Amino acid sequence: MKRLLLFALSVYALAIVQVSCRNDDEEEIVEPADLNATNQDFLNFANWTLVTKTNGSTSGLGAAHSANDPTAFRWIYIKDNKTRKADGTFPVGTILVKEFRNADGTLKTTNPVAMVKRAKGFNAQAGDWEWFTLDRTTGNIGKNASTGAELRGANLGNGSCNNCHNGAKDKDFVFSR
Repeated sequence: MKRLLLFALSVYALAIVQVSCRNDDEEEIVEPADLNATNQDFLNFANWTLVTKTNGSTSGLGAAHSANDPTAFRWIYIKDNKTRKADGTFPVGTILVKEFRNADGTLKTTNPVAMVKRAKGFNAQAGDWEWFTLDRTTGNIGKNASTGAELRGANLGNGSCNNCHNGAKDKDFVFSR
C-alpha cells in the first residue's frame, strides 16, 4: 500500500513539474494540409503585414521585379504575419505578395507577384512554393491574355521563379524575411 501511495505521489509530482515547465507563450503552428489559393486568398493584401520596402536596382534579379528600375519601390506583404517553424521553413498556407510602387507610394504599372507555400511534394525544386502573377487593378490571380489560363504554378515563367529563388534556398526560398 505504501508503495502504491508513493508511486501515485511521484506521478502527481511529475505532472506538476511538466505543467509548470510548459511555456504558454509558445504558439503551436497549426498548418493546413495544403492551400490551393484562390482570388479570395489575396484580397486586400496591401492591408497585410508589411515585411519590407526595397528600392532601386538590385543585382541578381535582372529585369525581374523591376530590379533594373532605379525608381521602383518593392513592397512585400505577408498574410497573417506568418513566421518560420522551428526547422526554418514557413508553414503550409503562408502567402507573400510583392507589389511595385513609385517613390510617392502610387502603384507602378507592373503587376504584383505572389508566392504561396503548398503541401510537401508540390514543387520539390523550390521548397513547395507556388508562384503567381496578380492583376494590378483587381488583385486577383492574373490571366494569360491569349488563353485565359491563370498565371500561377510551380513552373511559372518557364522556371524563372524557381531558378531565382534557389538563391535563397537556405531561407526557405524567401529573400525578404
